Amino acid sequence: MKIENNSLNQMQANKAESAQQVEKQQKQTEHSTRTQQKDTLEVSEKARLLSKARAAVDGVEESRAQKVNELKELVNQGEYKVPHEELAIRLAAHIDIKR
Repeated sequence: MKIENNSLNQMQANKAESAQQVEKQQKQTEHSTRTQQKDTLEVSEKARLLSKARAAVDGVEESRAQKVNELKELVNQGEYKVPHEELAIRLAAHIDIKR
């Protein structure tokens, strides 16, 4: 006589399938929860000031580089004229002349 356990195998298969469905639902819930959350960023006042200062310095560096390039071009063309009076005034300000 042969005994078949078809009902037992069917019960185990249903239990396994049910467990898989539960896991799938949990993953979907976790995924939807993660996608609904939004990232936030808070920047301190010091960081804002530092950012502004950096932007200002970058602007000065660019304009200074442009001025240097213009002066180099004038020198290379032989068209640069030394501002003698301005140069003398600036040099005198840095020299301690005793009279």
